[in-house]
Amino acid sequence: MRVAASGSRLDHPITVMGQWYMQPRSPAQPGDSLLTAQEAGEIELFTEVLKTQPTFPPVMIEYQAGWYTPGDDDRPVESRPENTLLSSRLLIANGIHGINYFPLQDTYTPAGYSVPWANRSYRWDAALGPDGENQPRLNAERRNRQLLRRWGPQLAASHKRADFGILYPLGAYPQEQLEPPDIAHVSQSVMRIERLGTLATLSSELLDPENQPVEQLLRDAVLFLPVFDSNKLQFQLSERAQRAIVIKADANRYGDSVVSISGSDKECVSIVVCSAGLAHDRDRKSR
Repeated sequence: MRVAASGSRLDHPITVMGQWYMQPRSPAQPGDSLLTAQEAGEIELFTEVLKTQPTFPPVMIEYQAGWYTPGDDDRPVESRPENTLLSSRLLIANGIHGINYFPLQDTYTPAGYSVPWANRSYRWDAALGPDGENQPRLNAERRNRQLLRRWGPQLAASHKRADFGILYPLGAYPQEQLEPPDIAHVSQSVMRIERLGTLATLSSELLDPENQPVEQLLRDAVLFLPVFDSNKLQFQLSERAQRAIVIKADANRYGDSVVSISGSDKECVSIVVCSAGLAHDRDRKSR
């Protein structure tokens, strides 16, 4: 799912759905801790990446605020039931349009189908137990069901009101040159920009300059482009993405200008593409 919109440009388009699980805690963390800021950032990033697909709604096909039973244990890794409501509401708030609880019910692997390295007890402390009995996570599932029954059509027809856009450059880089640390560096830098926006009470959306129509770049008055070490081949933008960014910057009817924000050579640098006309209007109103 690292470049969700990449399949949209094929002759026979391919769409993707995402997955999010609450990973097991490290030994230094309590097993029953609540959702962390890092996990909230992951939820926002994953949802925004799915939303870059031009013709397919963002759907989380595998979702669970917990983890399965390890092969050497008799119960799942502990995760508080409240995490299901917290994480699912964050998904909905960030614009997800479909959630599949994976799983909704705990099960056992049928006899003859088990393997030595996996636990026959396929338990996650899901909403329903193996015999269909209610378990603590069912409360969150019921509350989400009530929310979607009442507000589902409105949520499906709505979108996040973004104060600024972030150009997610991963799809514009030469994919064969990228290593896992490079991908992690880009994703974490984008998450930091999103988190800074949240702390400033500003909402953001991701845009893919490589795979989305240029028109989608024109709908945001302010765009942030994270720029990494351009001397490295893996961080050089494609010509297609550069053209899209130039079109945005040169859209004179929107009164755009480009401002650069410098940073450390080894860290992310942001180039801000903003609407000068909008900035002028806001300055005039504040006087």
